[in-house]
Amino acid sequence: METKPDLYSIKQDFTRNIRDLDIFLPLIIPLTCVGYSDKAYKEFEKNIVEFNQNFSSIIKKHDFTEDVIANAKLFLDIEELTKLHIFCKGEYYKIKNQLELLLKNPSPINDEESYILEDIYFKNFEVGIYSFPLYRIEPTKDFRDILINGIRKYFGDFEKSLDTLIDFTERQSSSKRKSKIPAKYYALYHWILIEMGIENNFERDQNDHYSKGEIEAYAKERYPETSMQGFYREFKEIDITNKINISRNFGKGYKDKIIEISNNNAKIITHLKNYPN
Repeated sequence: METKPDLYSIKQDFTRNIRDLDIFLPLIIPLTCVGYSDKAYKEFEKNIVEFNQNFSSIIKKHDFTEDVIANAKLFLDIEELTKLHIFCKGEYYKIKNQLELLLKNPSPINDEESYILEDIYFKNFEVGIYSFPLYRIEPTKDFRDILINGIRKYFGDFEKSLDTLIDFTERQSSSKRKSKIPAKYYALYHWILIEMGIENNFERDQNDHYSKGEIEAYAKERYPETSMQGFYREFKEIDITNKINISRNFGKGYKDKIIEISNNNAKIITHLKNYPN
């Protein structure tokens, strides 16, 4: 039987893979030389060749890192995900800080040096990285800056993938908070959407009754964090035209709950000004 990943094992998996980001650092070192020489150009060429040889395995590890993050979202609770996000960002910045230290004060570069670096790059670079130069640039542009910015973008996008952990925890926390809001507020929220013309009202039968099954199925799909039975029960009792009665029945702070359900929707907030407090 396969063991379910826990916080410790996921941290270990992440650490084994994140360290390979430092493959980019040797590319940077020759780009920051003071006064370019044949030695610097040869080092740049050698580092590109080594990068080509190693990058395919790095891509596989970065794909695996995405699997690690996916497993974390699947198996860890909100508190553990928060801890993992802090840990992952810490490990990431150990390498990112080295990158930024190397790039802190790059030496001046002239057009000829930029051209030579570009020529070496396109003669030797074999792997396709979306953020790296794909075509030779205009003579007036600095090839070194474009390559450095490409490396920075790769790092930045990697960091964004880590931040999906905290985005996920925030959505989970929001969902938990909303699950504590009684069904009657969801029913009122939906009536408000109908009143605003955003949603259509449910059809009634020949006896002017709503379909219990239809409304419950809709609530299960649209508002999974609340009770579908409670939603139906409350929805059919609300008279959206009687705002005084709504204010009286729903009590103090009912607007805040509606706003929270709407995720602070500006149109909802404005529309609620038509309702008494």
